[in-house]
Order: sequence, then structure tokens, then C-alpha cells
Amino acid sequence: MPYAHAGQYGPEAVLDQVGALCPATAVTVNVGTGSTPATLYTDQTMATSGPNPVTTSSVGDLVIFAAPGQYTCVATLNGTITTWVIVISVWPGDEADLVSPALTGTPTAPTAAPLTDDTQIATTAYADAAVGVETSRAEAAEALKAPLASPALTGTPTAPTAAALTNSTEVATTAYADAAVAVLTASKMAAATYDPAAIAQQLVGTTAAQTVSGKRLTKRVSVTAAPGATPAMDTDNYDVFSFTGLATAITSMTTSLTGTPVDGDSLVVRLTDNGTAQAITWGAKFEGSTVALPTTTVASAMLTVRFEWNVVTSAWRCIGAA
Repeated sequence: MPYAHAGQYGPEAVLDQVGALCPATAVTVNVGTGSTPATLYTDQTMATSGPNPVTTSSVGDLVIFAAPGQYTCVATLNGTITTWVIVISVWPGDEADLVSPALTGTPTAPTAAPLTDDTQIATTAYADAAVGVETSRAEAAEALKAPLASPALTGTPTAPTAAALTNSTEVATTAYADAAVAVLTASKMAAATYDPAAIAQQLVGTTAAQTVSGKRLTKRVSVTAAPGATPAMDTDNYDVFSFTGLATAITSMTTSLTGTPVDGDSLVVRLTDNGTAQAITWGAKFEGSTVALPTTTVASAMLTVRFEWNVVTSAWRCIGAA
């Protein structure tokens, strides 16, 4: 607690001198700061205000209690005004120890920058700032982490690759999927019986000799209106050609004929004029048999002519006309 001891800081000689001159005279001392009276207290607790000026009944040390600072003391002795200065220090019993001090009240100290990380005292402001910095850093780091429940991963996430066909709740990598497919494929292929000849027998269109029974073979039909003098026919894609509305004589059925027929192939040609009979010239790729090639259409009626491919003459042989 602050106190002043007059004999410690200079006034003692003055008081002793005054006391020697007036040993039985009371001494009255005015304590002030400049021209303003100082606030004094009755004891070191500084709980109760004391008188100012202070009066002593005998010569000796003068003790006053006041806040720390510099004070001017004025006393009148034998008609002489004596002035001196005293300094209020700290009450010895209230000084803090240098080693492990047990501070009370609300001690303060300078506030270091956040995360200073040394041996200086940390204030509450330092602690709050440090917590704030670390919280921000933690939140920033957390934002880069994926949650345990239903994470939405990006980039190219990786994971350990389980053994093929593990069949558990482990994460499956692309390497796992490839290995599992390879194992299953090898297993299925090993168990399968593969007979190319037998399979060929079951597929229509292969080079193997085949017998088709109980099946309907639908003819491929081409219909052309007013085909002109040289009707076009592709025997690789069609089996029946129907020409309607003939308005001019046919000068050659061979000119626009295409295809690569084989022995036994059949061909049907249907001709219908526009109400006027038209002449028909078949050309080199057609030949008669016991059935002659018709040379004209039947006015307003359909003429149907059937052919079979003759490999000997490489011509379509007429086998029927009606």
C-alpha cells in the first residue's frame, strides 16, 4: 500500500532541527500537489480518508498515507514557513515477489502479437486473438476435408484395391472392377462348350450347308411405276419386280439389269401397261425354253413372267408366262 515516511526522503533533518528548537511544540504539516490539498488516508489500507493537514504532538518521523506520487509538504515552525518534497513509494508488504509472484486484483501487461510463442506474459487479449487465428486456420483446413458420411469427392480419388471377387462393402477401384471382370470372363469361358461347326449349322447365312424347315421365306419385291424403255433390276436385292403404267415399248430388259445370281435362283417380272399393249425386247440376259419369251404386254392386264438362272448360258431362262 502507498505510504510516505518523511524521515526517509529529506524532511527528517528539518523536523529534527525544528524539534530541537521547540521540543514541546506540535507540528502541523500541509500536504498538497501544487496548490491543491492531497487526499490522505488514515492507514495503509487506504479505505478511510484522513485529515490534511497532519498534526504531530512531538518531534519525530512524520508518516502519511496517499496514492503514489510526489507531494509538497509545508509547515510553520516558530513563525518560519518550511517547505519540502516527499515521494510516495509502494508499501513494502504489498510488493510482488520476482519469483512466482501471487498477483491479485486485475494485473495487466503488454499484449503480444497472436502466436508469438515465447516466454512473455499472455494477456486475455492475446489468448482471444490466438484462439481466433487458430480457429480461422482450423476452419480453412476443415473446408478442404471430406465428411465421413456421403462425401462428394472430386479430382481423382484413390483407395486400396481389394482382391478380385471380394464381395464386401469395401470401396471398389477401377483396378478391382477390371480384375473382377477378367476373373469372371475366364471362368465362364472355361465352363462354356464352343463348337464353331455346330453354331454355324444354326445360323442362316453362313457357308455351312443348312436345311431350313418350318420357316417362311418372304420374297423381296420392287415396285416401279412407268419404268421407261430400259427398266432397272437388281437381282441381288430383289426377287420380284413389278412395273406398272408402261407407256412406252421396252427396248431392253438387259440394259439396266444388275446382280450376281447363282444356279437355281429365281426371278419374277410383272408388267402392266397403261391400257395400250407395249412391245417387249428382253435382250441377251434372257432366254426362252419350252416356254417362249412374251414379246408384248396384254392391254390393261398384268403379264407375269417367271425365270430361273441358267448357269450354262448365264441367262435368265423363262419357265412360265401368264
